[in-house]
Amino acid sequence: MPFASYLPYTRIPETNRSIPIPEGLHLMVLKFAAMQHIPIDSYLFYDNNGKKYTYQSFRKAIMGQCPLRGILDNEYVFRGNGYQIEFCKWLYKAGVSTQAIRDYMGYTSDETVKKNLGISDEEVIRASELFFQKMDNVLGGVLPVTKYDKMKECNQAENRKKVELAITEIKKMETEGKKISVSELSKNTGLSKAFFYKNEDVRTVLDASTEQQREKNFIAIKEEVKRMSLERQVEYYEKKIKELLRENESLQAENAKSKRKNS
Repeated sequence: MPFASYLPYTRIPETNRSIPIPEGLHLMVLKFAAMQHIPIDSYLFYDNNGKKYTYQSFRKAIMGQCPLRGILDNEYVFRGNGYQIEFCKWLYKAGVSTQAIRDYMGYTSDETVKKNLGISDEEVIRASELFFQKMDNVLGGVLPVTKYDKMKECNQAENRKKVELAITEIKKMETEGKKISVSELSKNTGLSKAFFYKNEDVRTVLDASTEQQREKNFIAIKEEVKRMSLERQVEYYEKKIKELLRENESLQAENAKSKRKNS
């Protein structure tokens, strides 16, 4: 009963990873099966020969298309780990938090995500220190220290205003029950989209608020998945009961026939 269960994870054999099954996808599968009247003990999809669609079928189809598209020339150029790294980068650029990427990819820590993204806390700190050291060296011989400090203070004050504006707008959208979108936040505040992703304080609030919204949506979806899954399981057991009843009737008929023959 592959699509009747509502267990949220699928473990990967011989690894310490587990892949979460998105509740939204699970709900779509359940609704698809119901719309297409697919029995609970049947496969959702079949290959060209009418058999179950396996990993080998998928791999064969992909590898067959590679040379036709000019992306494979008698070499194994596609590596799963490379795909993971590029997919992590794509998710991050799309605004997905490192925590969400970690959970979706089944990693045990944020460090794996940061490694795939090519970033780390230490690297960010080192880059910041080097930047300010460079600024001190350059400005030290050109501008008076007081003027530099004043510039730095003005920039910090301006940045604080931007942070307050961004956080206020995030909280406002969350309170009003609106879907938190970086595009909408940027439009409402006049701040760049990159600011919401790159500023650590803003990103923390953004991640927390979007995660809270996501949790509320997940709860509703989980309940729907559970309800539909139970309905499909009931359907499965009813079908099995009917089969057993028919089998019992058949055995009784055979038994009666055998008795008449022997009498």
